[in-house]
Amino acid sequence: RGDGKNAQTLRARLTAAQLERLDALPYGDLVLSAEDALAALEAEVARQREQDSTWRMPQSYAMATAWDPAWKAGMWVASRRGDRKKARALRARLTAAQLERLDALPYGALSAEDA
Repeated sequence: RGDGKNAQTLRARLTAAQLERLDALPYGDLVLSAEDALAALEAEVARQREQDSTWRMPQSYAMATAWDPAWKAGMWVASRRGDRKKARALRARLTAAQLERLDALPYGALSAEDA
C-alpha cells in the first residue's frame, strides 16, 4: 500500500487478482475512538480488580476487544503518559474528561504514594 517507490515496485509484481485481494484487505481502516478505548480499559480494570484489588496495568498488557483479539492496551495507555512530545500530542486530542479517565487508570508499577 502507499505511493512510495518500494510499494509501487512490489505492487507491480502482483497479478490483477492478487492486487484485487490485497486492496480488499481492511488495512488502516480502523478508527479507534478514545471513548471506545477508555470504556474497554475501564471495564478491564474493573474485571481485574475483582480478582486483585491492587492490580495495575503494565505497559506490556494485551487484552481481547471487539476490534482486536490482542489489543496492546498497556501500550495505548503508556503512549499517552509522561512528558514526551508524542504523549503530549496524543493527550492534546483528548477532552478534559477523557484525560481524567486516562489518568485514573491504575498503570505501571505501584508507587510509594499508592501503597
